[in-house]
Amino acid sequence: GIEVSDADGNPLGRSVAAGQTAVFRTVTTRSMFLPVLSLLFPPAAMRAVYATGLVSAGTAAAIAIEVAAVGVGLAVGLPAALALQPLQMELDVGSLEPQFQGLKRADGSPCTHVYASKGM
Repeated sequence: GIEVSDADGNPLGRSVAAGQTAVFRTVTTRSMFLPVLSLLFPPAAMRAVYATGLVSAGTAAAIAIEVAAVGVGLAVGLPAALALQPLQMELDVGSLEPQFQGLKRADGSPCTHVYASKGM
C-alpha cells in the first residue's frame, strides 16, 4: 500500500487499493504511451535519411543513426509519458478500504477524496 492524505496533507494511513491504482496508472502510461514515439520516430527518421542518398541501408552509419533515433524517441517519449498523469492522484474514498469511508475533515465536513503520490 501507499500513504494517503486528506486535502490539507494530513496523513490518513496506508491503502492497498490506492497502491494498486497507482501501479495500474503507472504501468498503463509506460506500456501504452512510452513505446509510441520510440516505435514511430525511428522509421520516419530512417526513411528521411535514406531519401537523402547519403547513407545506405545496413551500413555502420545507418545502424548508428537508427540507434540514435531510438534513443531520441525514448529520451522524448519517457518525459512525455510521465507528464500524462499527475504525480499526485486524487482518489474517491468509495474506491478505498472501509477504514477510509466516513472520514471527516478538520471543519467537520465529510472527506470525499484522498490524495496519494503516484510515484515515478
